Amino acid sequence: MAKGSLTDQIVHDNTVQFAFQVAWAAITTILFLLILFQLIRTQKSTSIPRRPYYLLALVAFLFVVSNVLGAVPLRTKVLIDTYLKMLLSSSMFADFVRTFTPGIILWLVHIRGAALYEARQGGGRGEGLPFVSQMWKRGIDWALVSITFILLIALHGYSLDKNLAFVRSRGHPGSGDRYLEEVKVMNRLLHGTAALILLLAINVIASLFALLAAQKRAAFKDPVINYLLILAAPFVFISAFSWLFFDIWSRTHPGYNGASNLAFSFIDGLSQVSIIAGVTYTVRIYAFVHPAASSSRLNQPSSGPERA
Repeated sequence: MAKGSLTDQIVHDNTVQFAFQVAWAAITTILFLLILFQLIRTQKSTSIPRRPYYLLALVAFLFVVSNVLGAVPLRTKVLIDTYLKMLLSSSMFADFVRTFTPGIILWLVHIRGAALYEARQGGGRGEGLPFVSQMWKRGIDWALVSITFILLIALHGYSLDKNLAFVRSRGHPGSGDRYLEEVKVMNRLLHGTAALILLLAINVIASLFALLAAQKRAAFKDPVINYLLILAAPFVFISAFSWLFFDIWSRTHPGYNGASNLAFSFIDGLSQVSIIAGVTYTVRIYAFVHPAASSSRLNQPSSGPERA
């Protein structure tokens, strides 16, 4: 591709990317305000576990900030160092969103499992706490979320460092051996993050289905878990699969790939917005279902103790 045509392609891709990020920022701002409205509106309710939704509000806010920081340098003239640092900040906020939205779903699973245990005790069944809410499982869940977040930060931090070094060396990558070693480190970090993101997604989906099976055995009707499975879980998997696909594609198609970068950006952004929206909807489920409305404790979607 000629230099002029490549420059034109990059300008076009940046324009499309800017449109994506403005759209995600606008939609997520609405979701953020909706979360706050629902939390304020239901502040006297004792049936809503508020801490996961406080974290959800933070996640939504940071996703807005991430998209704004990513969009601004695409349409304004800034120094290359400033440009790269703004992209790093955008990526770090997006990393928090990408790892802690599944974490919020797992947190709600922990709480709903505790509610099932409480209902079983009230019904005289005497069955134990579901494994998805037990201490060891909660520890594994949050450890996986934390390690994935740390590795994502390491990936983007290393990428910024190498890009800044490349710019300051005026386009000279240094010795061939050193350059190849840096590429190997980058690939290892990319493989590791893709694997952990996929593992986290599998953990979320498996935990939801495991709790749903336990609830069905106990005749415990729980719309919160049902809606998480329908509205959020598919997009957790789609986001993880897009990371895996991007990892494979970047290895097999080196160099600038504008179309694949835009496709990944669109799919991943849409997935994060959809996950936030899906979890946000469960606030309404908690708000409009009242424990006193059911004569059987097994049919109550009350929060139970917040054990997570």
